[in-house]
Amino acid sequence: MSETPRRQALSMILCGGGITGAMYEFGALQALDHFFAGSFTVNDFGSYVGTSAGAVVAALMANGVPPRDVGRAIVGNADDLLNFKQDDILTVNPKEIKGSIVRGLKAIPALFRFYRRNPQLFSIARALHALEENLPAGMYAMDKYQAYLGRLLGRPGIVNSFEELKRELYIPAVHLDTGDRVMFGTPGWRDVAISDAIAASSALPLYFQPVRVHDKDFVDGGVGRVLHVDIPIERGARFLLVVNPIIPLRNEAGLVSIPTFSGHCARIAEKGITYVVDQTQRISTREKLELGLERLRAQHPETRVFLLEPPRSDSVLFMENILNYGSRVAMLNYGYRATAKHLRAHFDMFRQAFAAYDIEVSLEGLQEDSPWDPPAPQAAPPASPSGPATVTEPAAGNEESAA
Repeated sequence: MSETPRRQALSMILCGGGITGAMYEFGALQALDHFFAGSFTVNDFGSYVGTSAGAVVAALMANGVPPRDVGRAIVGNADDLLNFKQDDILTVNPKEIKGSIVRGLKAIPALFRFYRRNPQLFSIARALHALEENLPAGMYAMDKYQAYLGRLLGRPGIVNSFEELKRELYIPAVHLDTGDRVMFGTPGWRDVAISDAIAASSALPLYFQPVRVHDKDFVDGGVGRVLHVDIPIERGARFLLVVNPIIPLRNEAGLVSIPTFSGHCARIAEKGITYVVDQTQRISTREKLELGLERLRAQHPETRVFLLEPPRSDSVLFMENILNYGSRVAMLNYGYRATAKHLRAHFDMFRQAFAAYDIEVSLEGLQEDSPWDPPAPQAAPPASPSGPATVTEPAAGNEESAA
């Protein structure tokens, strides 16, 4: 499809979700590419919004990198920047940890003198609270991730500049000291390297240290809101495709039952503090998404929104930590299959919606057994006997579908 106002009306919104969420999204986008059957691709949307882990996915899509290239590099463990390494993302800074310990030790004498003068104010909780400011701002540093993103977006044919990018790309982050949202890619914030914007949007509190851009500290773009669609709508988007991998699990007895290590069915509370925190964060994220959708439908009834996400009864993503590097291949395939299942269940709705933009869709191209392999070539017809060439009309109802 050529560059037209009609395509400009199509916008893709990619939410966060850590490593596993990004892999789910790449899988979902590969399924969409097969669903489009060659009439359109996920790289042809007019604009992209990527939050947190979705920011790197959006940046690659806006740069024209097909999801199949990412999937093949990771599944095949290729020597390729698309096949990122764990150290490219999760890096502990020993110097910062050492500095934190030194600062804490230096603060103890002053704290001791304060409580000796004010014994009535002493408590262990207060003393520990006073020492908290010496802790690192996050468990993992972002320096190596920023450097990796710079190399990834510095490859031939890919740009690391909002100004040079042919597609519209917007990446939200939150200014830590004011709570204001900043949308990288909008006027005033287009001079920031895309790699720095991705890192800022991905700085999930507690896990990652804030990222400093233009002398401001930024944290994860999903902290304040989940659905960042205002800018695309202002730019004329009327068809929003939202991919959201983070949903709360409906762990309902008789329908879904997550296991403990010993094998028996468990309530989420029995899985420990990390699962409890994860579920509550998912509940909060899903609630913010719902509120955003309600506001969008009320303020922009002319805009159509389509949401792709895992079913709430599926525990596959829930059972994986969002930073689990080892589950990349499984999450790629899961994202593909879950999305393919959703497209099949709602085929008529999607067919009619995309037809309004002259985009054809088909279920024939979905190949769940090996979604990252090239489509199998069709069998060649037998050679014609020697003599004049003949042309045979295809049998009625025998149609070919592009993969």
